[in-house]
Amino acid sequence: MDHQSKTYTDDQGQPLPDQRTSLQVRQVFDEAWKLLEPMLDKQGVKEPASGFMLVQELRNEFPQLSAADRHLLISTIMRMYVSRR
Repeated sequence: MDHQSKTYTDDQGQPLPDQRTSLQVRQVFDEAWKLLEPMLDKQGVKEPASGFMLVQELRNEFPQLSAADRHLLISTIMRMYVSRR
């Protein structure tokens, strides 16, 4: 799905309305994934300090994001990382 789309296609090929609302998070997601994924590979998702370090990396790289947006990015990236392992 492209980042400007108002719909997405589900597993059965049916178009559904896109419910995501944070355009700013959507715009930086790919870059954030590239930034954080190597850290997850190195430390593992369950490392206690990794969450803090992920927040710091996002804060340094994307200072315009709110704390809620950083949390959304991290939780989504961690879910993707675990599902791809």
